[in-house]
Formats: sequence, C-alpha cells, structure tokens
Amino acid sequence: MKTKFYSIQGVFFQLKIDFGLGYMPSVGAAITIEKMMAQTVFYGAIGPITDSHSLGGIMQDTYGKSILSKVFIDANHIEFTKKYVNRDDEINYKFRKDIHDNWTGRYEGDAVGKGLANCILTPLNKKFFNMPENLNGQPFIGEIVDWAQQYQRHLSGPNPEVSFSPKSGVSDRKCSNCFYRYYSKSKDDDCHCGEKGDLAKIAFGISSADFMPEQIAGKEVGHYCPCWCDPNAE
Repeated sequence: MKTKFYSIQGVFFQLKIDFGLGYMPSVGAAITIEKMMAQTVFYGAIGPITDSHSLGGIMQDTYGKSILSKVFIDANHIEFTKKYVNRDDEINYKFRKDIHDNWTGRYEGDAVGKGLANCILTPLNKKFFNMPENLNGQPFIGEIVDWAQQYQRHLSGPNPEVSFSPKSGVSDRKCSNCFYRYYSKSKDDDCHCGEKGDLAKIAFGISSADFMPEQIAGKEVGHYCPCWCDPNAE
C-alpha cells in the first residue's frame, strides 16, 4: 500500500471560564463569572516518517507548533497524539467519519481535559511539498543555459536572420547575462525584457511601474524568467 501525504485542518472546542469585575446596583462592585465556548482553528500536514512505514506530522494553532505521533488513518478513523514543542503534556485525538462524510471527534489530555473537535483531511500528491515547477503559469527554467540548444531555438524562431552569439558552450543562467536585462548594482536599474520592457514582469505578475525584484521564490530572477533568451520574447 502506497503511503500518502495529507493536509489536515480543523477546529477544537474548549469550555472556558472568564473572570471579571462588574457592577450590581444593590451590591456595587462584584466579581463576574462567564462561561464561553472557545473555538481554536488548527492546520498541519501528515506524511511518512523517514526510514519508517509509520506516519507523523506537524500542526500549528494559537498555542504554537506541535508534533503529531502515533498517527493512524483508515477509511473511517483518524487518530493521533499531539505534543506542543514548548510543553511536556500530550493530547490524544480520535475522529470518526459520520454519515455525511464529516470528520468529528474528541480530544483528551491530562492538562487540557476533554473536548470536541472537527477536522478535514485532504490527500495530497507528494509533489505538493516540493518547490513549484512554475510561477504564474510559466515554467521555471534551469540554472544553466546550453547555448547550442538556444541557438537551435533561435533558428526555428520568428527572427532567425538576427545575429545570435555564442552558438556553443554553457553559462550560468542569471539576469546579469540576460539579453533583455540591463543589469547593474544600481538601485535604479530595472528589467527591460522585450521591446516594451514588460514581458518578464507580466509573467511574474509584477506591475510595470514597479522594479523587478532581485529574487523570486528564493532564486535569482534570471533563474525563473520565462522570457530569458527566448527568440519569441520580442
């Protein structure tokens, strides 16, 4: 059986008692006690533990980050133990699927007592956790440019008569050697991709009035620019 990855979101309910100071006409100042049902939203991810067939996970809510262990999932049951990274106590969750395919359940722990919870479990492809392969619908390109390959693309493009050099070898793919970017360390420098100067910005969803950022998704812009050395860019 292939191990799956999941995202999990939900809410747990806690009965809380709030103490305050009020005023009673016949008494004066008085302590008030108010009961309320607090709702706390949580979200996280579940997947296989390295070098193991077991499942584990991480979760986040108002109280902080937590680690999930003893995870069990089948068609009608979800169970796991949650431990906040800044606390020693553990909280056990058990969910069952009801007749409407909703996951409802309970939690229990020495420090928090008992309570109710609902959750949504969504199966995910493993690639969901990988770096995306495109940005705004445009494919990312590699960090190395093969000039022979680019030259062949140029010859099959709309303007093969335009001079193209070099015709062989490889180079690091960065904006500093992009044909369409006048690159310098000046803060006033900007991307001038294409005749109108906006093709790369359109691909990245950046306003033509704004400067092209030096990095997108943690990489130099030139690594991702779909217009880089593209004979169809102009």
